[in-house]
Amino acid sequence: MRSRFLLIVLLFASTFTLAQQPTPSPTPSPSGSGRSQMRSQHREHMQQMRQQHQQMMKATMDKVQASVDKMKASLANVKDQGERDRWQADIDAWTAILDMHKQMMERGPGGPGKGMGPGMGGHRGPGTGGGSGMEGNPPPPPPKQ
Repeated sequence: MRSRFLLIVLLFASTFTLAQQPTPSPTPSPSGSGRSQMRSQHREHMQQMRQQHQQMMKATMDKVQASVDKMKASLANVKDQGERDRWQADIDAWTAILDMHKQMMERGPGGPGKGMGPGMGGHRGPGTGGGSGMEGNPPPPPPKQ
């Protein structure tokens, strides 16, 4: 039981670690059409990365779901009520985590929460319709008198 739980935790931790690895930034181009082409390439690259991440998350969620299903099947064999309660609590916790991740995947990158941080929904700055560009920045210091 403990080794299964540790395996599940390690699967989730490794998925999130892989998802947070930095990507190389493109070298800026001086020409206007070159920038447009680079933006387009960057957009395509980011879309491919999102799709890869979605596939990895789905595979991990399927593995975790299989482990939860095994835990549910084994629960009937546990005789001690205290141990059975612990198993049920683990099953409930992992089910809640899986449900949350399923909801997040259904929303996708364009759903609620878009623009929550760097790389999480695209550029949001002045002139893009995404705000003033000051969101998330500390307020300017008060004027000195």
